[in-house]
Amino acid sequence: MTEPAPDTTRTRTITGGFTRIALLVAGFVSLGLGLVGIIVPLLPTTPFILLACACFLRSSRRMYTWVHANRVLGAYILNYEHHQMRRRDKIITITLLWISIAICLWLMPVLWPRILVIAIACGVTWHLTRLHSID
Repeated sequence: MTEPAPDTTRTRTITGGFTRIALLVAGFVSLGLGLVGIIVPLLPTTPFILLACACFLRSSRRMYTWVHANRVLGAYILNYEHHQMRRRDKIITITLLWISIAICLWLMPVLWPRILVIAIACGVTWHLTRLHSID
């Protein structure tokens, strides 16, 4: 189902020092937030998973390869790289997004954050509908 990790031979891996440790920590924190974002509707998954991949690409080829080869995350990353998403996942994502937005709007007493939240939700919905649907 998932393809092997992309060729990273032209990307320089940092081999030691503070920068490598900082990138590893940032990668693990981003990966953790991305995994939590799968369950929590208002926490974005994709940016955190992609950030984790970028951090691991520069700090740990082993972790980068693991994320790409992972049964769930690998397919997720591969689909995003090809600008596609399963139709079922699109429907679930957009539905959960708007349910969460409705709850937020119900709880927000101030008008301007409501407008901002609606604008963001419209942008995310537009982005998701623009992705190629696969079955």
